Amino acid sequence: MKSSPTAGVTASAVVLILISLMPAFAGVGVLAGFVTLKAVTAGGAKSVSSIPAVVAAGAAMLAVAGWGIATGTGLLRRCGWARISMLILAALLACASLPSLAVEPRLIRAVTGIPTVGAFPAFITAQFGLLLLAVAVWWLVYFTRKSIRAQFGFGAASSAAPPKP
Repeated sequence: MKSSPTAGVTASAVVLILISLMPAFAGVGVLAGFVTLKAVTAGGAKSVSSIPAVVAAGAAMLAVAGWGIATGTGLLRRCGWARISMLILAALLACASLPSLAVEPRLIRAVTGIPTVGAFPAFITAQFGLLLLAVAVWWLVYFTRKSIRAQFGFGAASSAAPPKP
């Protein structure tokens, strides 16, 4: 019988589920916005070629959210696949947060015209990117520890003596 997960695993699962809600809301927003835009414009969207791209983007966001929520649930149940999935998600989150540190302030400036060099929006954007990077590094280090691997059933069999015939 499995014991309950440690506080770090539980905290990681809760944080992962909360982080996964962001792409879930974004995916629903993209799809709802597209449907609304299509209904508002006369005869639907004028650029028919954008339909597959918008639907694919919304579906991809929902898929990532579902993956994160399923992994968080698996972590709470201490499923071995969830630990591997968590390592993959942490690596992807780290890779995704690095470019945001440089790109997002420029994107805000391009879209809004608000100067972001040394301004408050750039600071907030950079802090959010750093926060996601810190969480990703924490997960990568934490879920590769020997005690955590053993908690998910990895490494426990190798430390036990082989059964006698």
